[in-house]
Amino acid sequence: MNIIRLIIAGAMITLACLAPATAKTWRGIVPLRANRTMVEGLLGPPQSGTRHVYVTPTETVLVTYADRPCAGGWQVPIDTVISVSVSPKSPLKLSEVQLEETKYEKRRDNHLESIYYYVNQNEGINWTVDVAQGIVTNVEYYPSASDASLKCSSTLPGSKPATKPRAPSTRTTRKSKPAPTRAQFACPMHPDVISSKRGFCPRCRMRLVRIATTAPEPAPSGSATSWSGLSTRERVQEMERLAPSYEYICPMHPAVHEGQPGLCPICGMPLTKVDPAVRGEYGFLVTADPPKPRPGQNVGLQLTISNPHSGERAKEYVVTHEKLLHLFIVSQDLSEYQHLHPQLLPDGTFSIETVLPKAGLYKLHADFFPMGGMPQIIHRELMTAGHAPRRGPRLPRLTPDATVVKNLDGMSVTLELGGPLVAGTLVPLTYQLADAKTGAPVRDLEPYLGAWGHTLILNTDQSEYLHTHPSEMLPSGANTASLRGGPKVEFKAMFPSAGDYRIWTQFQRGGKVTTVSFTVRVK
Repeated sequence: MNIIRLIIAGAMITLACLAPATAKTWRGIVPLRANRTMVEGLLGPPQSGTRHVYVTPTETVLVTYADRPCAGGWQVPIDTVISVSVSPKSPLKLSEVQLEETKYEKRRDNHLESIYYYVNQNEGINWTVDVAQGIVTNVEYYPSASDASLKCSSTLPGSKPATKPRAPSTRTTRKSKPAPTRAQFACPMHPDVISSKRGFCPRCRMRLVRIATTAPEPAPSGSATSWSGLSTRERVQEMERLAPSYEYICPMHPAVHEGQPGLCPICGMPLTKVDPAVRGEYGFLVTADPPKPRPGQNVGLQLTISNPHSGERAKEYVVTHEKLLHLFIVSQDLSEYQHLHPQLLPDGTFSIETVLPKAGLYKLHADFFPMGGMPQIIHRELMTAGHAPRRGPRLPRLTPDATVVKNLDGMSVTLELGGPLVAGTLVPLTYQLADAKTGAPVRDLEPYLGAWGHTLILNTDQSEYLHTHPSEMLPSGANTASLRGGPKVEFKAMFPSAGDYRIWTQFQRGGKVTTVSFTVRVK
């Protein structure tokens, strides 16, 4: 096995030598030229429960792979390496690295005062530096400026034309005007983030940089569109132009878009017809008071939501399951869980107070539906006082439950899986509720937030997020105060990838909300 790894590593180094001279590499891994087989031949299999995190004796490595054609703005085969993020277990001393600062653009982190990013887009490398401690905590390798020919858009400088030019016609025609050029702005770290206006990347908050793209000339009315001369991005834009103005989406999973009514393939909920005037991810700012709350003490959270195009504060929202915003707060180790509903204030901000029970990093997952826009699911982080951030991703180790029966709040809750848990398969999750003392079926379940229950599912690093509701919906127009349900409540969920997941499900009985959790492993 070691001999095989050495051979693969040698092949990767050879590839690195063939790559553009300006491209930075790590251990011979070249962005846009290495693939998953090469990486795992060098680093071994990924960490359990993930497909892209690798742990070596000296560092933790996060590799981003192409999961589809034109992934991240790059036209490369699936499973090609897009970027590599390396977090050394023993931080590097800045004095020993000897960065030539004249070659880098120095950018300050928007949240942590001592953190700076040294960015060299020409060479495709980004250093994360803690200037207070004089150490390098992370190094990211990504495509360099000389890789422009691999971008999806054939109109970018240095790219090759998609098709050969046609021979000129013998007929006399009017001289065509050059295609109009319109300004667009993209994130240097995330090339798939494109905006028509200046601003900041919604993922990393880096300033968007200007790029120029040539818009395709619209086809004459009633004629077929010529696709052969368009880039991938231009084809998508043309399809959006020709598509109907309405679409059907899942309120819980906004990434699901259909052109006709049906059920969400992830959670099985009916799709909702929308006609959005505003598309894209809304700005979402979380302000904590105090900024680093102490465990066990109250913390006030202010949530500010803004239009992605105008930057104006959003103030009107669609009610989803009786609330304007659902906020889930989950600790990094998945041991603490809160499902909250902040109050909308007259100035358009949401406000709520809560208590974080122990020190650590918490993930915030917000579900909301701005009026005139698309349903949003946005994720942020909040760190308590007394927590020392670890360098590199650290995933909790989950152990699947040996028993599928939990007793709490006077109920015995049994989880029945409607088949093997296989990634990409819609699986029924059925709960049987009984009285913990007598074993009698529970038939006095009360509606909770417009449903017989709510379920949230997260994987170990909380990158896969599933929010689903029971298959049996409440009767339309019924008086929910008099409705009673049980003893069986069925949900449906499709786990997107293999790994360990934690499932939290909430029921209401006698005015009390009960939260039960199970840990499962998906093949």
